[in-house]
Amino acid sequence: MLARAGIPIVSMSMSLGGMSSPVTVGGMICNANTENLASLIITQIASPGAPHIYSSESMPADMMTGGISYGCPEAPVVSIGTTQMAKRYGLPCLTGEWGAETVDPSRPTSFNALSSTSLGTISGTDLISGAGATDDAMGASFEQVVIDALLWEDFRAFMRKFTINEESIALEVVRQVGHGNSFLSHPHTMKNFKKELFIKKGRLVCGQTMPDKSIQDARKIAEQILIEHKVIAIDEDIIMKGDEIIKEFEKKPVE
Repeated sequence: MLARAGIPIVSMSMSLGGMSSPVTVGGMICNANTENLASLIITQIASPGAPHIYSSESMPADMMTGGISYGCPEAPVVSIGTTQMAKRYGLPCLTGEWGAETVDPSRPTSFNALSSTSLGTISGTDLISGAGATDDAMGASFEQVVIDALLWEDFRAFMRKFTINEESIALEVVRQVGHGNSFLSHPHTMKNFKKELFIKKGRLVCGQTMPDKSIQDARKIAEQILIEHKVIAIDEDIIMKGDEIIKEFEKKPVE
């Protein structure tokens, strides 16, 4: 029904290495890819040309507990592999994940999550899931959402496109400044530093070495957002049109 309505389908493969797929990294990637292709076929049979997003949150099982091992080093490698497969097929993808392993939110935990998230993000995934998630994605925390948003602000600086060419190398500027002098007063620096350097306009006041204070600050921000945020109302005409589409679909006989 969603495919026929033109709503993008995200059928996430959660191949669990050693349980629902081979324990090897190659086996997990292949299994996740197979599930995505099967889902794509079902979507296109239901509605040819329907938008479809390739998706995977696959990783090995924790061999000690049998649970999903979100924090393992193999997870981002599988993420990279599935991202490459999605790009091979020319499909948009949600193949990166982000989430804290522990029950309680904290900044140090978030840094651990960030180290694995970075690899999956750099792989080229279009979407990423798991911000604010805790306890192996079985729970969520408003405070962790705020902290994750802060960490993303730190991290997204690496995701920019950098241009390396004759102009950016700026040898003529080097000649003008000369040996032993400063580039600070040269017009080239003033002209280019804002577009070349990642400069934050604001920063959450969280102590990196004081996780308790980080949580307190994040909780205040989350509470403020919950109080002040106003949800934009959907136009009544859109709601009526949506209801009409659903009613027309319900009238059709089941094939």
